[in-house]
Amino acid sequence: MNAAGLRFWLGGNTISYCPEQVEAQGACPPGNTTVLSLCSMGVLAPGGQQIYVTQRGELGYTQAHSVSMPPGAISCPFTYTKAPGAYIGRLLMSIGAPFGITGFMACPTRSRGIYQVFGNLKNATVPLGNVSQCIGFDPLAADAPGLGAWQYS
Repeated sequence: MNAAGLRFWLGGNTISYCPEQVEAQGACPPGNTTVLSLCSMGVLAPGGQQIYVTQRGELGYTQAHSVSMPPGAISCPFTYTKAPGAYIGRLLMSIGAPFGITGFMACPTRSRGIYQVFGNLKNATVPLGNVSQCIGFDPLAADAPGLGAWQYS
């Protein structure tokens, strides 16, 4: 799952940014992988970037230095489970009521091979307008050793 354009995607690339002055000091995290916690992106930017899910099922994150989310969005939508001693765990969507989300789904976009990530919701507002084209999936995740980026774009 990759972060780009304040949304999450399958099949695309992670897009991040690091200020020139931070880069000149060699202090930029790698920026080429998506690192997240249950509530926020794994970033160095002051104020962070909060993760949310909208009433339409869209999964996103806030712009750096901002707490602004779409009206009615709920933050901290994830839970994470991992067996003792395991390397890989499972990321789960923890929002049932009031939205009725039952997991994750990847929905096709106009870009070939790129799927936008949504909460699995029967009436989600998806890129091509047809929820039946979306595919449910269970994301696996590994613990990250550090931050992923200064900020995700």
